[in-house]
Amino acid sequence: MNPPAPIVTKRPAMPLLDGAGKGRVRPFVFFDTPRGPRPSHDRCDNVVASLTLPARSPVFDGHYPGHPLLPGALMLEAALQAMEAAGAGDDGQTLFLRRIDSLQLIRSVRPGETFTIEASRRGEGEAAARMSWKVALRDAQRRRIAAVTLVVSAASMSALPRATPVSDDGLDAGQTVLDAVSIVGRLPHRAPLLLVDRAVRAASGDFLRAQRAIRIDHPDLGEGEPTSAMGYPATLALESCAQAAGLLALDTWNPPRAGMSRLLILGGAGRVDIHGEAMPGEVMVHELRVTRRFSGAVLVSGTTCVDGRVLMDVHNLLLSFRDEANSGEYPPCTVHMDGMTAEDSCSMQ
Repeated sequence: MNPPAPIVTKRPAMPLLDGAGKGRVRPFVFFDTPRGPRPSHDRCDNVVASLTLPARSPVFDGHYPGHPLLPGALMLEAALQAMEAAGAGDDGQTLFLRRIDSLQLIRSVRPGETFTIEASRRGEGEAAARMSWKVALRDAQRRRIAAVTLVVSAASMSALPRATPVSDDGLDAGQTVLDAVSIVGRLPHRAPLLLVDRAVRAASGDFLRAQRAIRIDHPDLGEGEPTSAMGYPATLALESCAQAAGLLALDTWNPPRAGMSRLLILGGAGRVDIHGEAMPGEVMVHELRVTRRFSGAVLVSGTTCVDGRVLMDVHNLLLSFRDEANSGEYPPCTVHMDGMTAEDSCSMQ
């Protein structure tokens, strides 16, 4: 089978639908995926695809101004689209992300750099109709950019009911409210990839609740009339959660030196379980706690909900800040996260 053909990344016109009417929004189009189901005998168990992102690509807009880097969450989106384009699904090309295991983000991807996506099917997931894929991204010198195991399915899912109601546990009279202006002053992200609207942080600095409203006119949901397929992309929900975790992690580091700006770095995750999607008009709520602090790094875990439903459980997001001059390849460190050892680096966005 020929490798997936990359195209110039662009905003999608409409959600990608398969023959059964299922679909998901692709926030950016990395690979041209044919529409309609594929025969089961045409399923692909190994995928290799290369991609070069030009400086004008919208994936770099707002991440970061003056220092463009490909967000780590969009590396996962590119890998998912490469798998779809190669026919990785059993009953069609549309794949839904269900779990992220042992994510390691090691090196950055800048405009004009070519990277290769390598994915191999490891077998069925623990639930019916789920597939487990081992994925690696490599640069032109074959150095690892990222490594992860993705569990995907060919069917969308409803969000789980929340086990306990949202409460003010962890917040107190000394809490800090961060509005849009405060968030812009703290995070290096800018529109359209600034994905946190408001946050409240406990005085202890160990708990934070953040919000992200899903608007029908948001460019990440494409254009056209609303449909049942217009759920907010799981990869962007993860990016939003990581930005909220960055606000929580800010208390760990001192302000940067004069004239030196910092970049928010997501170095990895132990496990992320994705249970459903937020729809336009809903508000995602991230509830996050610091689980461990290190020198120059912090682990954050928590839950993302909407209207009492659990969308996502995150376990041990690894966050750090790096000076712009050191953003390409990060200093070695060792952090153990639920069986994951990030020994290569404390890495990227």
